[in-house]
Amino acid sequence: MDYSNYHSFPFPETIDIVYIIGIKTESDFHPFYVGQSSRHVGRFGDYLKPNFSAATDFKVGKAIEFLKNNGFKVEFKYRDSLDRDLDEKKLINEINPPLNKKKGYNYNLAQPDEELKNIEEHMQEWIDKINIRLR
Repeated sequence: MDYSNYHSFPFPETIDIVYIIGIKTESDFHPFYVGQSSRHVGRFGDYLKPNFSAATDFKVGKAIEFLKNNGFKVEFKYRDSLDRDLDEKKLINEINPPLNKKKGYNYNLAQPDEELKNIEEHMQEWIDKINIRLR
């Protein structure tokens, strides 16, 4: 069988992971979000079909969608963690990812179109600030 059109990643060693999502360019990786989970691939799936009632899923998922629609390559990096809350805090302090700084919303009061616009504007400002261009 030909497996050349399949992607692979190392199977996690522990149940807990910390992860970084960013834009991959030819020469660098530009992180925009840091998170932690015990759900591994399940957590990634939350971002592929984000639910508006889950503010973080919506924020991250729509940011990924915006970046991909604008021609950027988005990558997900992860590592095993013995203390995912602490590791997440350390990574956020070290990396200072822009999407972690964006406040959430109350889905009972917020409007999806407004939140989507805010997310896209937030990501566009970040792209402009770090001056990355399409490949």
